[in-house]
Amino acid sequence: MTTYLEVDRSTVTVVLLNRPEKHNALNQQMIDELVSTLRDLQNDREVKVVILGANGRNFCAGGDLEEFYAAHVASPEENYRAVDPGMSLFQLAFQLSKPLVVASKGVCRGGGVGLAGLGHINITETKTSFALTELRLGLFPYGIFPLLAKNMGERRALELALTSREFDSTMAQQFGLVDEVVDDSLERARELAAEISKASLYSLQSGLELYNLSMSRYDQGFFKHAGVLRAVSFKTSELGERVDLFLRRNRS
Repeated sequence: MTTYLEVDRSTVTVVLLNRPEKHNALNQQMIDELVSTLRDLQNDREVKVVILGANGRNFCAGGDLEEFYAAHVASPEENYRAVDPGMSLFQLAFQLSKPLVVASKGVCRGGGVGLAGLGHINITETKTSFALTELRLGLFPYGIFPLLAKNMGERRALELALTSREFDSTMAQQFGLVDEVVDDSLERARELAAEISKASLYSLQSGLELYNLSMSRYDQGFFKHAGVLRAVSFKTSELGERVDLFLRRNRS
């Protein structure tokens, strides 16, 4: 069976998105694998720190538009059943009990911007390009908005969502989305993770438990409502037209 992750498990475990031919676009299988892997690593007492990076030139181009179109033509019941699985990945930003260091690079679009900000420490490279492009497709960044608000504040996250404007790595650091801008994000992530791993497992987990409690306004009910809004968006005629146009252009 095809897997969309490459995992090197150790005290500092490295998880790499592994769909480079699709610019690591998030399809449901990759989301399910990420959620399952990250949750499993939380329960592994041999693991102290997790790094999330990507194979290929680009970190993540956002959601898979083929699946977006499939959701558009699916029944409302099918889309509603997908609400919780669709939101589960970004909920992890408020649930993880072990430090996560994210190393992004290249292109980060839509949900890829959310992934770039998923970590407790977020590292990116000098030439990384970011944009929240959901509104161009008739969506809103429902699932990642609370995560971006956590990093950048609600007003900045809203402005970037409404304008869909591109911003570079320097601006991402100024906005608070990333903590450091370097030439090699994965190498720097390994350095930081090695330092963090010197701490005791209990101190790391208890500290993150306290941190997660401080973020508790973004609870399961919040994500459930965001997921329902997202599911309704997939049924709009505007989304269908825009995604269909985008896919036809790419196939021609």
